[in-house]
Amino acid sequence: MFIIAVYTNLLPRLATADSETKENVKRVLDEMEAENVFPLSALPGKLYVAPEQEYDVFSKELSGLRSADEETVTSAVHGARNWLFYSRKSGLVTFPEQLLDELINIAILRRQPGLLSVIKILASTAEIMPEALGESRFEDSTTILEFLKTEVGSSSFNPLGNDGEKRIIQEDEKAAFKDQCERLAKAIKQHCESVGTQQPSVINFWLTGR
Repeated sequence: MFIIAVYTNLLPRLATADSETKENVKRVLDEMEAENVFPLSALPGKLYVAPEQEYDVFSKELSGLRSADEETVTSAVHGARNWLFYSRKSGLVTFPEQLLDELINIAILRRQPGLLSVIKILASTAEIMPEALGESRFEDSTTILEFLKTEVGSSSFNPLGNDGEKRIIQEDEKAAFKDQCERLAKAIKQHCESVGTQQPSVINFWLTGR
């Protein structure tokens, strides 16, 4: 609820406040961030009152996406999604496309930790903001589904891949990944139908199992 309030109630209302009020709010937010009570998922909301900190917020979100800590990556993934969504919905500072590219890279490389959160956010974006992805990222999303087909889509499980290395996705994670891959596949199918392009064969695999 706190995160939603940051983007919908608290900070947007202060965007037109006087400079003194904004400075007071920025000071409070800086203190919250220093105490780790203003997470990366909420950080882009700070730009409602401090748009001049755009690069600083971008750098922190990008660093979070590249972290080796799962909680940090997950928070940054949601921060990127919130920035994208609210920049289009309520006038937040323009979303930097580099963050969306980083999400795509994480998924293509199947980079852990945070991979499931990334797939979930890509599926959500494809569903509600397909225009934000554009054709090239829809193609990338199709590639992601191809890469995940062996590890997630197979009914059998070998803890080692064909190259003998440990799999990225473990058996107890497969169901959650499968749900999100099917969700992404459905969104790609709807996009293909809306723009009149041929549906990639991997979409049928995820939606029908064939």
